[in-house]
Amino acid sequence: MILAIPTRGMRKSIDSHNSRNEAVCDWIEASVLFSLSGEVSISDILDALLDEGIYEDQSFAREYIEGCLIELNKRIVWLGKATPLRVSHQKIIRTTKSWKDSPGYAYCLALSLASWYPDWAALVKDYTRQGLLFENLTLECLETLFHGWRVLATGWASGRARKIHKVVKDVASAVGESVGDVELYIEGSANEAGLDLVCYRPFPDGRVGIPVYLVQCASGKNNFKAKMQTPNMKVWTKIVAFTYTPKRAFATPFAFMDTKYRMMCNMADGLLLDRCRLLSAGHTNANWLSLKLSTDINKWLSTRIASLPSGD
Repeated sequence: MILAIPTRGMRKSIDSHNSRNEAVCDWIEASVLFSLSGEVSISDILDALLDEGIYEDQSFAREYIEGCLIELNKRIVWLGKATPLRVSHQKIIRTTKSWKDSPGYAYCLALSLASWYPDWAALVKDYTRQGLLFENLTLECLETLFHGWRVLATGWASGRARKIHKVVKDVASAVGESVGDVELYIEGSANEAGLDLVCYRPFPDGRVGIPVYLVQCASGKNNFKAKMQTPNMKVWTKIVAFTYTPKRAFATPFAFMDTKYRMMCNMADGLLLDRCRLLSAGHTNANWLSLKLSTDINKWLSTRIASLPSGD
């Protein structure tokens, strides 16, 4: 099976390549990962591009796809054991029995597809569960990548709505700092104030001045650029009396080409955890996700994958 051509991100290309590389790479990856056969040939990809009028010249289309396959190979190297794909001379092949064997990869890829298939994405009515799963995935990623660090959930993953006073108290206690002036700088009706996770590295001496990342987890494209500026460091350094200014981190399931990634890093003004960075937690151990989270993700994905638009 090959998925239908995305309705966004891919444009007719006659004299120049006009499609978004991220869209094409996601389309190829998903066509392989979520297919029954577990493989898609390069000729299948070219036929789809020609049949749908994206390209008129096969050689020109092949030139473009070869560039996309270079990008896919690069991602495969970055992810190590966490990737379920392999690029051969004529095919892209799934190396696992099913997409369910790679829940973290499948989940992030499915969230990315929402940008390219808006009608399919609209089938999701409740984004709370989606956000919760992504926040939990980011938490486990940080715990795996940052050995010796601790991660505190302040948003949806806490399992209950918590007002800002409780969140600030918990954050201050975790990092060994004092609560600041919450009333002066934030509305009391607020919840986590744009903060989903706190990743910090305590020392045996228990003193202040430890490395701290304030993390925003964004599972969708809605208000994406605005969310990259959260949590607001000017607010958080007032409501928690940090000894020195912590760093911001932004987690997203989307994968970016190198130039775009650099731009996004600058925009986030902090640590950017895109799909490749997140899933690199499984570089040496493909089974890095907890059994509970893997099960929860696969359950959420099952109906989503079954409704993906087919190009057959």
